Amino acid sequence: MEYYTNNADLGNDGQTSIIKKIKVLVVGGSNQAISIFWGYDFSSSYQSQTVSIPTQAVSEYGIGEYNIAEYATGIILEELTAYGSGSGKVVQTGFEININGSPISFQKIEIQTKTGKLA
Repeated sequence: MEYYTNNADLGNDGQTSIIKKIKVLVVGGSNQAISIFWGYDFSSSYQSQTVSIPTQAVSEYGIGEYNIAEYATGIILEELTAYGSGSGKVVQTGFEININGSPISFQKIEIQTKTGKLA
């Protein structure tokens, strides 16, 4: 799966900003790597970092035998963080993951920036 956002300004048209963190809240997935991309100022040259969803399993009531399975809430929820670099006025983020039998849903994308110099 590949998903890229539209280009978005970082708050002030005349000021550059630096991405400090990109946080992604995902539901589902297990033992999968997600590549997080970001690029500045309409450039097709992206920077990236790969983060991993740990191996997780959900056991539901009535599925496992007594004293064997652990019971959970029924969903896998994980917050993944990539640490950004570079600077610009406009940013585009992207996400790529190989889905192999473990469905995944992106619930929230949060970009934390630090205000840079005036252009």
